[in-house]
Amino acid sequence: MSLKASIATLLVVVCYCYYWTFTEIVFAVSLPSLPTKIVFDSNNAQFNTHNDYLNYLTTYDQCNSLLLKVSTSETKYAKIASLVSTAQTQVKEVIKAKVDLELYYEASNLTLVKNMENVEVQQFHQYTKAKLDSVSKIEKQLTIKLQSIQLLFDSVSAEVNTSLPLAYNSCLNDLTSKTVLVKDINGLFAKSCKEYKNMGFSIDGRYTIKDTATSTIYDVFCDMTTSGGGWTLIMQTSETSAYVYDHAVWTATTGGSSSMPVDGQDYVSLAFYNLIGTESMLAMGNRSTSWNSWSHSANTARNLVNTAKVTATQTGTTNCEAKTNCGSATSTTVTLKKPLGILSGAPVATSANTWARFGYVNDNNPYFSGLRVGISLDNDTSDSGDTVIGLGVRCTNDCLRDCVTGSAHGYGSGYYYYKAWSTAPLDGPLKGWLFIR
Repeated sequence: MSLKASIATLLVVVCYCYYWTFTEIVFAVSLPSLPTKIVFDSNNAQFNTHNDYLNYLTTYDQCNSLLLKVSTSETKYAKIASLVSTAQTQVKEVIKAKVDLELYYEASNLTLVKNMENVEVQQFHQYTKAKLDSVSKIEKQLTIKLQSIQLLFDSVSAEVNTSLPLAYNSCLNDLTSKTVLVKDINGLFAKSCKEYKNMGFSIDGRYTIKDTATSTIYDVFCDMTTSGGGWTLIMQTSETSAYVYDHAVWTATTGGSSSMPVDGQDYVSLAFYNLIGTESMLAMGNRSTSWNSWSHSANTARNLVNTAKVTATQTGTTNCEAKTNCGSATSTTVTLKKPLGILSGAPVATSANTWARFGYVNDNNPYFSGLRVGISLDNDTSDSGDTVIGLGVRCTNDCLRDCVTGSAHGYGSGYYYYKAWSTAPLDGPLKGWLFIR
């Protein structure tokens, strides 16, 4: 066999070998998909402590990182495919160039023997020799490139078919062990958001609690961040709330929802009727900023809102700053405080500053406004409760004349301000949120 034929055959074999080695890569392992991440405020999963939940999130991120590494390896595979395509093209060019140049070179050798003195023959011989040298360099470069491809392929193959699957499956097993849905340490649900807070939970959202008296299990929204957290949402009112002063929701002894509230809709929880607490919080208009809390005797909100009307005096009030606790509702000096957070929920201010009642007021004034929960004020000697903001509001008689801008809004959540102590709009509906802990 001639030198030309030998080279051609060898390069064809090399090309064929590398072609099938690198284009037939098959990922041997099919990885299971990563489960949907548990979002604490949109599912029933409960962990023993908040740290358990954080550990779960850390493991989830680790598993997801491994999947990203698989994707990176697939990108490397695409790079290998590109290198293979380039190398194959170069192999074909080398084969063609060497075959053609070998013919010319053999011919130039014969010619050179016969025409040693011919300058053109010498130049042609030198030219074909240089070309052959150039092709040899290309062949050497190609060999180096193919070797690098081989190393890259070995690395990707080991990652995709061995190390990454093992690490990912191990991570999934770890994740599964941390996703076990548990109640609390004793295998029981906590009875309130406050108990969950004491167990270490600190994320706002959906929690499942158990009424100790009836063993009823139900979902509630827990505020775990405001003023120390541990607040159970017991009532939510819309801007078109039906919960006026005389609505049955206030006087019923049972009822309420076992599910989560829907934003913008009236809602009363089972906890309104059966969860005993010693502190309540009311927000009007804006849950994040327009709130105040107060302390009270241990009882349910339903019972507190049906007790006798809160007492008050004509003494002028002092202010209770927004987003703070205004003290005990059983103390006369504290009930005189004016909760600026709740009042900030209305679009206008009021100068009313006497006969202040704050908390579970239960003011059923037949001449002006009615109020179940919130702040009731006046600014003269009458103690008529002509200025109110909160939940369970009602406007009758003189209120319809003196506490509305046009027609009374007529809804159970909002405010009515006496015209002499405020400016328009004298009345308006407001969203409301009532918590207990």
